[in-house]
Amino acid sequence: MAFLQKYKNQNISNNYTNIIQWNVRSLPARLPSLQHLLSDHKCSIALLSETWLLPSRALTMPQFKIYRSDRSDGYGGVAIAVHNSFKSKLIPLDIATRNRFTHCKIDIIGIEVHLINSHPPLKFWSCYIPSNSNVPSNLWHEFFNLISHNTLLGGDFNAFHPAWGSQLASRRGSQIYDCINSLGLCSLNDGSPTHVGRPNSTNSAIDLSFCSPDIIWYLSWQVLNDPHGSDHIPIIITANFNRITDPVPPCSALDSSPPIYLPFNFNKANWSSYSLQIHNSISSLTNSSSPVFSYSTFTSIISNSADSTIPKKRLNTNPYPPSPPWWNSDCTEAVKNRTFLFRNFRRSGSMSDFINYRNACAQTTRLLKNEKRKKWKKFCSNLNPSFPILHLWSTAKRYKNCINPVRPPDNDDWFDSFCFKVAPCYVPSISEVCPSDHSLYSPPHVLTNIFTMSELNLAISSRKSTASGLDNISPIMLKHLPSNALVYLLSIMNNILSSNQVPPSWTSYRVIPIPKPNSNDSFRPIALSSSLCKVFEYMLKTRLDWWLESNSVLPSNLFAFRKGLGTMECLSTFIGNIYHAFNNKEFLVATFVDIRSAFDSVNIPTLITYLLSLNVPPKFCNVLSALFNFRNLVFFSPFGSSNTRSTFTGLPQGSCLSPILFNVYMSIVEKHLSQSGHECLIYADDLVIFSSNKHLNLAIDNLNSALKDLNDILIKVSFDVAPEKCKSIIFTRRRYLNNLNTHLNNYVIPFVPSITYLGITLDPKLRWIPHISTLTAFVSRWSNFLRSVTGTWWGSHPSSLLSIYFSIIRSKLDYGCFLFGSASFSNWKKINQLQASCIRTIMGYVSSTPCPAMEVESTCPPFNIRCRWLAGKFLLKSLSYSDHRIFDTYYSLYLNWRYVPKSMPVLSVIAHSISNFHQYIINSTKLPLYEQSYDSLIFSPQIHSDNNFFDLSSNDFKFMSSSSVNAAVLNYLNERFFNFITVYTDGSVSPLSAGYAFYIPDLQLSFSNNLPPTSSSFTAECYAITEALKLIQNFPPNNYLIVSDSMSCLQALNSNPFNSHLSPLILRIKSLIFTLNQINYNIHFLWVPSHTGIFGNEVADHLAKSSSNLIFPSIYQLPHSDFTPLLKLYSTNIWFSLWNNLPAEFASRYRNITPNILKKTWFNNLHLHRPYIVQFNRLRIGHHLLPSHSFKLGLNDSPFCTLHLNECICDLSHILLDCPTLQLKRNILVNELKTLDIPLNIHSILNTKSTTAIKLIITFILDAGFII
Repeated sequence: MAFLQKYKNQNISNNYTNIIQWNVRSLPARLPSLQHLLSDHKCSIALLSETWLLPSRALTMPQFKIYRSDRSDGYGGVAIAVHNSFKSKLIPLDIATRNRFTHCKIDIIGIEVHLINSHPPLKFWSCYIPSNSNVPSNLWHEFFNLISHNTLLGGDFNAFHPAWGSQLASRRGSQIYDCINSLGLCSLNDGSPTHVGRPNSTNSAIDLSFCSPDIIWYLSWQVLNDPHGSDHIPIIITANFNRITDPVPPCSALDSSPPIYLPFNFNKANWSSYSLQIHNSISSLTNSSSPVFSYSTFTSIISNSADSTIPKKRLNTNPYPPSPPWWNSDCTEAVKNRTFLFRNFRRSGSMSDFINYRNACAQTTRLLKNEKRKKWKKFCSNLNPSFPILHLWSTAKRYKNCINPVRPPDNDDWFDSFCFKVAPCYVPSISEVCPSDHSLYSPPHVLTNIFTMSELNLAISSRKSTASGLDNISPIMLKHLPSNALVYLLSIMNNILSSNQVPPSWTSYRVIPIPKPNSNDSFRPIALSSSLCKVFEYMLKTRLDWWLESNSVLPSNLFAFRKGLGTMECLSTFIGNIYHAFNNKEFLVATFVDIRSAFDSVNIPTLITYLLSLNVPPKFCNVLSALFNFRNLVFFSPFGSSNTRSTFTGLPQGSCLSPILFNVYMSIVEKHLSQSGHECLIYADDLVIFSSNKHLNLAIDNLNSALKDLNDILIKVSFDVAPEKCKSIIFTRRRYLNNLNTHLNNYVIPFVPSITYLGITLDPKLRWIPHISTLTAFVSRWSNFLRSVTGTWWGSHPSSLLSIYFSIIRSKLDYGCFLFGSASFSNWKKINQLQASCIRTIMGYVSSTPCPAMEVESTCPPFNIRCRWLAGKFLLKSLSYSDHRIFDTYYSLYLNWRYVPKSMPVLSVIAHSISNFHQYIINSTKLPLYEQSYDSLIFSPQIHSDNNFFDLSSNDFKFMSSSSVNAAVLNYLNERFFNFITVYTDGSVSPLSAGYAFYIPDLQLSFSNNLPPTSSSFTAECYAITEALKLIQNFPPNNYLIVSDSMSCLQALNSNPFNSHLSPLILRIKSLIFTLNQINYNIHFLWVPSHTGIFGNEVADHLAKSSSNLIFPSIYQLPHSDFTPLLKLYSTNIWFSLWNNLPAEFASRYRNITPNILKKTWFNNLHLHRPYIVQFNRLRIGHHLLPSHSFKLGLNDSPFCTLHLNECICDLSHILLDCPTLQLKRNILVNELKTLDIPLNIHSILNTKSTTAIKLIITFILDAGFII
């Protein structure tokens, strides 16, 4: 947060700044000590010499930016570390000067730091000059001329002179002394020795500090009492700037700077008092005709109530980094002991005290390393499946000295240019300054109807706990508003919609620059608006989204920000076109166009005009114009600077309306290209335009024509192309010679050998080698992480590591895997090897363990099988659309494929496998959400699922008799639903059948029917409710109570349809309920527990089960998700077939232990530490370090048992069952296993779920002297 950083800067600057100067003699070795010193002495800057770093060595330090100058040989070197709260930048040296210094072995680096805003920037230099370097006199003058105004220079000069504490003057010391005298520079040394000499030698002051005379009065210099493992003693330089005047705001900030709010601590909020205060304040308000005045009053009430009932967070006024997380009292004591022994040596100078001191240095270094390693292992060992993943990353980064995943900028020199780029100087047109105010009158329309309380509640509940805007009102504060405040807020929102008078605060945005990944000079502007404005925009967005999609306004090749569409649909469409070109022996030439700052370049009047042409009501367009035509952007930099600019163009990145409006704007481009007969795909601002033809020249000519038309329309909509980022590629499996180029706006767009589009790397022949190489590099990096958090016998629990693998590594492999599924076997083998490597690390297997056995044990199927399962899920979703374009694209490839079968796309193979499924799947021309009326979607049914029946809960029913339960339920229904007709519904599903039923006891009516056997219980319950509602339609209006035991179904009816993937059956039910409600039917729903003896529920359950056994086929269609378990079963069967058909000698022992594919790991829900799991893993598979197998690995001279003279193969069976030497211990083990009901055979022992038995077996083997 900008204000936090500003607070920190003022806190540091207005007191003092500590600088540490130290010859560390290897920065990696002294890093823990350096961190401790920075924390202990509250240092913000460190001047370091002899860092001993190779240029390729990465090194980070929490909360500090490190500037380095390293030698190629890994010795010498200098560095400066500066706290992130300070603006800093490197001072460049010209090449000639740098070369002269390097020739004389002078290592030097300088930075410019803004300690306080009112003071000119200070310059800090760190240097190291070895004793064997020969520096000529004239170079000293050039060297010290670097010290200009406000400059501090420190380093190891290896120079002696009485002026800074040496007994004699060396030649170099005299040269330096004469030079600084002639230049009028000041030395800070007070004569204290800074270098620790050996016994019987004098200590010397060779670490020198010089400064310009204008800051000498602000600096104090002190040598510490302990070299902290180095032979140079750290120096603390204190810069005291108390006499400097208070900071002056930068000139870029406005005189009336935006208010700075401290954040609320919502964890300690008194919400009941907060709601009560607002309730009382709202009750006393009088109605106002001005929505702006009412809004201002409303926000003041919320702010005042929050200030008195919600405490503010305390700011961390200590900007200095804490000691490392592994630092403990032993580390502190070791450092104190080392300091004590150093003082003894300083006093006596004897060899014995010197040896004691050096021994203490070595012991302290070993202790710090061991403590870090020990605490890291302990932390990793405590990881379990319930461990918060965010805490895992933050702690791991602290141990690895990497707090910030994105490096903060060094200073805010970029800030003004960033503000200018987002909101450039711009002379708006008349239409922008004074936009046309269209007629407020319009006939009733879904976009301009008054908002309902359901819409407001959905909008507020959808708001996440994001950062607040300039008014400091957070979404969580809106979620605790009392009912009368919601009513008042709803009236304000409706007045704003009807009058088009938008509160001025809604057009002011707090803009936070977020660094882009892997970049320190490129930022993404995130606009934070008022939370109340976001609620209003959300209601507009849901209406506009529904209207656009239900009327099919947006083109089908526009994929971004649309429900049911995404990157996979876009990629599969494009790659399907490429495969068709291959199959037709055509060339497909594509150009990937990059639009520069697309969101920020949207012309609002053009957008409004286009919306009007789509028959969007003028009143709605007026509101959009008021929200986005003119905006104040208040920028905040990480260093506390602020700037306010105005803009008339662009959509704010952060508004929920921006994505859908951007889609509408891009549809202008798509419409122009489609009318010209060009093919293109658009995903947000990523546009690919392509052409295919049997003749390459014609394909390129067609593409150039399309690019010309594209350039024309982009100019009309005020878009600017970045031609340097545009790329072209020719997809073909034919050989060709190409002498033509693609052109866009007179720029030649180069052809490239591969291109990454939406996360998938495409090559011209779709061999997928570049993409799999990218995946290999990614998985290899994360494999290193897995190795860092676990060893064979220590580290994280395998369940935790499997969760990390599934969520991070495998999800990356999953992305688009069915698109590159036609890759060669050798490339697929690479992916399977990567998975096997990760599993081996996670589970602790030895290197000889067969991959298929590891996959079964870890429940990770071979990746080619998983790829087919994901392909099936994707195509099932495509079949839920009546046109199923993607399915047809790949199925037609299967029917007409001309190449060898093994290169056929995986999607084509799976399309053939499920080609008969379309008749059983519910399909529609568009997403089911958009086939229902908007009013039915926002309608909230009356659902009672509180799990309390007066004083009884559903759990109490389990311990009551059937008659008591029915009496209690009947009493409850008579009390709460006296005049209601009760309808009991239920669905029943078995492995081979499914059915549903409903029962109306008051009318003695019942109905049941069967469903396809793949139906889920959720679907069966939905059909039961649907058919009951259809029957109710035939009855006169009345009160009806539908009683169901499906909590998931009732929760789905009450969920936000715009934020969740609802079953099409749920949407149909909501539509039926709404229709009945409109004609005076009163429908309520009640949840009851199942199988507790409730009469009506038991009757409905019996009817559903009996109907599921009907022999005639069901006529009902199912949601596509109901077929996913069938695909999963099919994939598992393929896996089992592969597993079962392996050669007899391959993993034969393990297949006897585990003949079937596991659904869960054997250690699931077992409380075992990693060593036990790893050892039992090895025993189960049979690849361990017992003599029988270690002999095969070449780790043992003999496979025979060493406990007796008989030549018996020493395997698990021999040790547990046969070894005569272990008979006495075996008898004890047998008795223990008998008490646990475990038979004494290998199959039963290795399949046990008893943690006690597992520990007994492993302890027995280890006590016998064997290694597992």
